[in-house]
Amino acid sequence: MSLLIRFFIVIALLISFSGNGAFAKTPDEECAHAEEAGLSCQVCGECAVVTTKVGEKIYKKCDEYDCNMATAEECPECD
Repeated sequence: MSLLIRFFIVIALLISFSGNGAFAKTPDEECAHAEEAGLSCQVCGECAVVTTKVGEKIYKKCDEYDCNMATAEECPECD
């Protein structure tokens, strides 16, 4: 998949997750936003792993303020 397509997928995910202007603060909230957008999601520890419709995994690590993009290495309990 080209980088341009991946870029647009990530942008679309960010826009859909911000729906009401508030970002998720917990992995459960992050997964709820993803599932509302028709994507699958798994909660593991402080992370949420969103799987896109093309099978790409997007890792989000959450703290008390926000959920931010992460790497698989930052979410080892998810594998």
